[in-house]
Amino acid sequence: MKKLTLLLAMAVLLGSCQKEKELGDQKVLLSVNPELKIENTTKAVVDGTTIASKQIGVQITNTLGTLLYLGSSDNLLLTKAGSWGLSTQTFLTNTDAKIYAYYPYSATDFSGTGETAILKITIPSSQTVDEQKDYLFTAQDKTEYGTGSAINNSNGGVNLKLFHALSQVAFVVYKENYSGTGNITEIKITDATATSNLKITKDGTNDLQMLVKNGFISGGDKSASLTRSLSTDISLTSDPGIVASELKTKINGYILLAPCTIVRNNITLSLTIDGKTYNATLSAGADCIFDAGEQTIFKIKLSGTAISVTGVVVADWTSVYEGEVVIQ
Repeated sequence: MKKLTLLLAMAVLLGSCQKEKELGDQKVLLSVNPELKIENTTKAVVDGTTIASKQIGVQITNTLGTLLYLGSSDNLLLTKAGSWGLSTQTFLTNTDAKIYAYYPYSATDFSGTGETAILKITIPSSQTVDEQKDYLFTAQDKTEYGTGSAINNSNGGVNLKLFHALSQVAFVVYKENYSGTGNITEIKITDATATSNLKITKDGTNDLQMLVKNGFISGGDKSASLTRSLSTDISLTSDPGIVASELKTKINGYILLAPCTIVRNNITLSLTIDGKTYNATLSAGADCIFDAGEQTIFKIKLSGTAISVTGVVVADWTSVYEGEVVIQ
């Protein structure tokens, strides 16, 4: 009986070893199927509807992020044509992998490998709201972000998460005792600090860049203000309250900016309404921290010949971009 038990145990062990050997020899095609969860956006920001038309950059490396994975291309293009597909087929073996991904894809502005990979980005001081670029990033070596199993040919699904690298400053405007149409054609945020904290594209040789592994933005120049042009009418005629979920549905416009911290009373918000520019400087208080993936909503009242800030709400900018990487 003991001999039979021993033989059975050896058979199981040999079978297990044979399975591992087969997996090690087998190359399994990697496919990526991203989905997006972001609410209340315009076409400048990637959302669950527009993601299908977007181009995403993908790089696959060893787990240290120092070498490309088994000869993989350094900058793969992920697009959707019926189903999601990479520009070059990538196969997984029993060697563990790490996935770096970013948006928007660029054949010329992306460089480096893994931990040192960067994307050159642009943040002009003046542009339209819809011209703003929403930059996303991630670095993941597990089937779940921060947990799960190693990525290889024996693990069939990876939940890939991408995050916003920028911060969003949004405006919800309502009018009281104002008889005009209330057409907003420009929004602006100004930092009166001696050396402004608002990062922008550098003229000439632009070195403004995003580190793909964590979204950290460095380089570039600094501007006293960021201006965005748009055309939207003020429809609210009473205070909309301070519930973030409600305010998100009433945003008139927004500015995307590199994460920064600004002394509160150094910030001036400007709105051009019906051809006239109105300014409101924030009162003294705790510094305004504009973090990546956060949405700071300024509630502004237009009354007669002036505007005033009547509330500030900081909320998650539905900050996680989630998809599934499936090993077929």
